[in-house]
Amino acid sequence: MVQTIVSAFILIFSLNAHARTLLFEGYYKISSGDQHIGFAISRYEFDGKQKKFYSTQFTKLSSAGTEVIESLNAVSESDDFMTPVSYKYVSMVGKDSKIIDAKFTKSAGDKIKMSAVVSESGKKPIKILNDLPPKVFLSTFLSYRLLKSPKGIQTKTQEKYAAIAEEDGQVENGSVNIMSEEKYKGFTAFKINNSFKKNTFLSYLTDKGEALAVIVNDARLTSELVADKAEAIGTVGIPESVIKTLFGSTPRGEKNIVSHYFKRDTQTVTPQNGGKQEGFPAGQGIHIKNQPQPSKEEP
Repeated sequence: MVQTIVSAFILIFSLNAHARTLLFEGYYKISSGDQHIGFAISRYEFDGKQKKFYSTQFTKLSSAGTEVIESLNAVSESDDFMTPVSYKYVSMVGKDSKIIDAKFTKSAGDKIKMSAVVSESGKKPIKILNDLPPKVFLSTFLSYRLLKSPKGIQTKTQEKYAAIAEEDGQVENGSVNIMSEEKYKGFTAFKINNSFKKNTFLSYLTDKGEALAVIVNDARLTSELVADKAEAIGTVGIPESVIKTLFGSTPRGEKNIVSHYFKRDTQTVTPQNGGKQEGFPAGQGIHIKNQPQPSKEEP
């Protein structure tokens, strides 16, 4: 079973071989109340030649004797609607595994055809064939969809959307309410209320689409972007071989506003996987302002 998961990661990485512009990379510390229960690694890239966005995600949780590992590799077009191209989702909960391998094609009337195979431990693979409505996108690219609106991210705006929940391959309805612009631990951010899959999340998002924190009040869960990967990992432990296979090497997590602020005087960020260290690609329909700076008070 472990070999199956590793093979899936190898296949994911084989699709990630082209040089891309690294837009964002960071480590998140995940806590339940005051207890540190896990971490996540998030990377977003852009391929200017192919005009595609890439999302690579890894999460590990360890609580109450149960270990959960998830990974996602998703590809999207760079058009106004972030039209999905493909994704592969892999999870292990204890000894149970699940893999979803999905591909998308456009059809008449701007509809999208989805073809996916779902493989779970002890079950026969299931094939999913669905016609999706226009403007559906992969949920991992939500912040990019917000940035692609004509005016960018602005306060006191609301938007309904339909996105694919990658963990089950189904389209779910969601809505975002951009409530205010305020400081989160010294960094200027938009406070956003996001409802998706009947769950409500509170997010703090910079105007470059970097999530500083995501909070699930009902579950007392917090995912917070940190400058030091050791702080994110803690005693949870990192599966180095899986991480290196998925990302190509162990991510440094330094392409984000938090890391830049705390390390700008001591370290120069260098590209990874041949990617350039730049902001969002120019001329791709993404509307952004200047990158926010933290207040003089240390975050």
